[in-house]
Amino acid sequence: MSVSMKGRILTTVLMFVCLAVTLTACGLQTIPGAGDQPEPQQPGGGGESQGPDDGPDPGPGSDPMDEQSEGPVEPEFGSDTLPCPPKGAMLYLGFDHALTINYGETSITHFLHEGWLRLMVVDEEGTIMPDASPSLTYSMEGKMSEECSLTSEGTMMPSAHGSCEAGVVSLFIEEDWLPLEGEMECIDTDGHIDIVPFNVPAMGLRKHSGQNGAGEIFYLVEGDAGYSTMRPFLEGEGYHTWTLYTEDMPIVPLVP
Repeated sequence: MSVSMKGRILTTVLMFVCLAVTLTACGLQTIPGAGDQPEPQQPGGGGESQGPDDGPDPGPGSDPMDEQSEGPVEPEFGSDTLPCPPKGAMLYLGFDHALTINYGETSITHFLHEGWLRLMVVDEEGTIMPDASPSLTYSMEGKMSEECSLTSEGTMMPSAHGSCEAGVVSLFIEEDWLPLEGEMECIDTDGHIDIVPFNVPAMGLRKHSGQNGAGEIFYLVEGDAGYSTMRPFLEGEGYHTWTLYTEDMPIVPLVP
């Protein structure tokens, strides 16, 4: 197979992988802290076990993933949460994921390298707006076959806005996935190495507004691990995670 043909096939495959990563319907789970394992766990079960809590029953049209697991138990509105930050206070929204697709000989992992979006409370009503425009790096790596491996890298531009009421933060999160560039290395049976460069077009803007369209929900809770919302990747393995920190919470890695 020619190098140009390999490049065209690779680009097509990776476009489908990117679409699966950014468009797949994901079940929603919320957890306090940034847990190492996604195992369901009741709140208050210890500092190191940070599994998903139970929550409200899924509404009509919710993802089947929610119906297969217990609903999360979230803090009682306004009673188990910290007060909303005052005007001028900063919040930090952490982004992180590692999603893997396996199909036959192909195994590709899509990484969103850990990064943060700085947010500000802009008025006394608790309105939250972005205070910076960061660029987060994402990458894909793995193997297309026993003979071919790949590495690639791109940029994701995050943004978010929302509000806080009684310690409950609702955020509308946007992720703008820019083009991906990389190369595939193939070793022939005679030991000859082919390097195939490739480009995957931008996947574009993805908006996240929560299960009911009122925003992704975060609770301002005691502790320095923040409050995480995790979406299981239904097309493969892994989780997409957002974690909200207050300026009084030291930022800790989402994944050790």
